[in-house]
Amino acid sequence: MAVFARAFLYCKQEDMDFDVMAAKLATINWHLLACERGDLPLGPTFAMELQKNAQPIWAHLLVIGENRYRVSSSSTDADAAWGKILRNLFGENRQAA
Repeated sequence: MAVFARAFLYCKQEDMDFDVMAAKLATINWHLLACERGDLPLGPTFAMELQKNAQPIWAHLLVIGENRYRVSSSSTDADAAWGKILRNLFGENRQAA
């Protein structure tokens, strides 16, 4: 949800039509992993396999435990994700709104 809030602000600041942004956002791979969660091995290789299968745009959001993970929801991490999205969609290299 934090990414969508940043997209909304970007549209307002850049006077971009919401439909244009929606079409751009539709091109993003929103899956966190390149595999199914159940395909990850439990045990000592879990973290390595998880990181190997993380989508680059979202990889920094992973908070990894011994045999589990969660997605970080901090504002800083959301800003980093939005920065990656801006670079991916618009080739922009600037700070989040």
